[in-house]
Amino acid sequence: MKLRIAAAAFALTLVAGVALAKGNAWDGKPEDWTLADTQDVLNKSPWVQTVKVTPGALKAKGEATDKPTSTNAPVGAYVRWASSGVLRQAIARAVKLSGGASDAQLAEITKPSERFYTISFSVPDSMTAVDSIPFTELKEKTTLTLDDGTVIPLINVIPPKDNRGQEADFLFDHGKPIPDAAKKATFHTQLNDVKVDATFDLDKMVIGGKRDLDGDLAPVAGDEKVRREIQTAVLDGADENMKRALSDLRTEKKPDPKRPWGIYVFYDASRELSNPAEATAVDVVGRKQLILSKVGKWSNSNKDSVAVVVFVDTSSNPPKAADFMTGQDTEKLAKLDGDAAKKFTTEHLQKPQEKKADAGGKPK
Repeated sequence: MKLRIAAAAFALTLVAGVALAKGNAWDGKPEDWTLADTQDVLNKSPWVQTVKVTPGALKAKGEATDKPTSTNAPVGAYVRWASSGVLRQAIARAVKLSGGASDAQLAEITKPSERFYTISFSVPDSMTAVDSIPFTELKEKTTLTLDDGTVIPLINVIPPKDNRGQEADFLFDHGKPIPDAAKKATFHTQLNDVKVDATFDLDKMVIGGKRDLDGDLAPVAGDEKVRREIQTAVLDGADENMKRALSDLRTEKKPDPKRPWGIYVFYDASRELSNPAEATAVDVVGRKQLILSKVGKWSNSNKDSVAVVVFVDTSSNPPKAADFMTGQDTEKLAKLDGDAAKKFTTEHLQKPQEKKADAGGKPK
């Protein structure tokens, strides 16, 4: 069940203009929000900007004429700072009030977004033309620019076809956090002939006296602190292609806190190819070697043992282990380089054991 900002798209159809008796909804506690309050957060808060677009211009060729009355008239569209905690709290609250998610799914919606600043562009109609725009073209025409001229790199785009058809999510690099000195951030993109420009007032995007750009408002401690340390080590010096291909990194140390870390790397080499038809093949072994070596260096440096590093096949449903290396081997790999490191990786990167079939052809 995919629950992103699009999970609350139904809020666009709620009755607008609900007046709040006291202050703004986003200044109150999420657990007290009504469904109307969540709509206000998602549609009227400082984390949301509105622009006018012609939906027909965002549809695939031949589709725009299907509904001429609805596609030719300009309509309001939303540009949201979707990685903010307050917007994700509003989504979670709206879904909870509608009885549509488990506690685990709600926790997944609201967890901090320390990898990317996400800007979503939502329209009350489909954006089928956007699905066909190559990432290389989107990257050239999409920027997130601070008022001092700093441009934050675009790492990935979640297209409408993966996002309920009415929303595109633009993921910008969070490697260097936006400084407090920055007062404005302007999002720009061009989708076919539609130009989208939205400027956010960062000083107004505040919860509890702290800017909320990623939902990371509480001190980080415990297992999450270690997970981020390992993730930072793996991504240190990584190029944009690798950052796009490595969608997640998770750790496990249960049930015994003294147990070595299990590390799960969600890496999809196909996502490195911004234009698969023209790009050269990715050196998958080389990429995995780099990741494993960095984990080994982290383990050696911190004297914190790792049991195993598992590469997860994200193309399967549900995701499953593709291959793995033991923690001891990553520590050894970290001390090698060149051909020796490549040879070691090839020899020690293991496949999960498959169940053998008996004489009757049934797996044991």
